[in-house]
Amino acid sequence: MLVPRQQYCRELKIAAMREIESGKSMAEVARMFQVSPKRLETWKGEWRVKGELAFPGNGSRPQSKLVVNGNAVSMSKSGKRPKRGQR
Repeated sequence: MLVPRQQYCRELKIAAMREIESGKSMAEVARMFQVSPKRLETWKGEWRVKGELAFPGNGSRPQSKLVVNGNAVSMSKSGKRPKRGQR
């Protein structure tokens, strides 16, 4: 069974990078945006090389809205099923 890859919108990635640039730790930003620190490292490398031209793809993860530093950013929880007893 194939599991589809997570996709994240460009706005979320840029917002996460701006939070890191503002001095927040990778762990703090990872928790805030519900992504792994490893994924943030990957995005940070692309952001460092390409700047505002980074993340040109068509990320389309279903999102709800979150406001970070006055900017609306898309966020949602993962599609994982709850553990037994937590339903």
